Amino acid sequence: MDVAPVLSISNLMTIMPDMDVLWRARTSSEWLEAYERANGASYKPRMTLCDLFRFFLDGGLCNTNVQLSPIQLRLLLHPLQSLTIHLRQLLRYFPEGASNRKGSQTINKTALRSRFEEVQSLLKQWYALARRCPGGVDDCSATFANLVNYHLISLNTIVCVPDIEQFASSEVGSEPLRPSSWLQASCTEHTEENFFHCGQVLRLLRLIPENVRPPWWPAAVYRAAVIAWMTSMANAKTRNLLSSLSRKANQPFPLDNLDAEHPTLTRYLGSGEGQPMFTKRDGTMLSLEEPQSILTHCVEMLRDGQTTSFSEGIQSKLTRLAERWAPWKCE
Repeated sequence: MDVAPVLSISNLMTIMPDMDVLWRARTSSEWLEAYERANGASYKPRMTLCDLFRFFLDGGLCNTNVQLSPIQLRLLLHPLQSLTIHLRQLLRYFPEGASNRKGSQTINKTALRSRFEEVQSLLKQWYALARRCPGGVDDCSATFANLVNYHLISLNTIVCVPDIEQFASSEVGSEPLRPSSWLQASCTEHTEENFFHCGQVLRLLRLIPENVRPPWWPAAVYRAAVIAWMTSMANAKTRNLLSSLSRKANQPFPLDNLDAEHPTLTRYLGSGEGQPMFTKRDGTMLSLEEPQSILTHCVEMLRDGQTTSFSEGIQSKLTRLAERWAPWKCE
């Protein structure tokens, strides 16, 4: 998620089949049989991935009743991820604390923020297309995996995981640690969005049966864990300033147990109403005001899944992070 995809969208000119059954064919004869059975000998595939993305950018997909297959939707996320990584790389050219007196630099930073907003707008259009899938977003495990990637890319437009990892590697001592201004802003100005997307990543992964979860699912849990952890850390001082009265007014709700369109989440994203929680194994809720508990919760989720050397490595990394930051207290 932090490295640009190898393939360029402009080079993906090969005609792609429209139906998932063709992508899942195990042999050429099986592919041909499914092709002819569904479409007849006169059928011609309609567009390349490059054509599909161009049509998407022009608004042609969202302004029609077209329904894309889960595989087409997954492929359409490829250029959106490329755009996001490109903007993240450009952002690194601006050093932390650089003066804004240089007009060109200020314009460039403003332009970058506008470009991120454009990508976010495209992601919302993609999500609208995903909702059109036969049976909606609950159609199949492939759609769930697509939505996990959608939420991860959405997080990438807001916060940078390598910046979080750099901050997390700082020495935990008596002096209060402060993240960079950009990282601090991305976690405090977008608190609700960060928690929302992290919660949806965990929810969707739990909906996918263990035997068909994509091999990268532990990495998705890791990214959700460290972003939620950093967001909780960055907002700790603000939380301490809240009056007990206002905190009582915030009713807790299971952030990772509600559909993205649920009215409770809509209100939370719109006005910050409610107190978001993660759901534990036993059904009880975990406060997101406890940064280290977030990491422990995600480690337990990894242990509940199928064990691989990759998932064990992610567990160890999150466990070490939680232990390392255990002495931390909000100043």
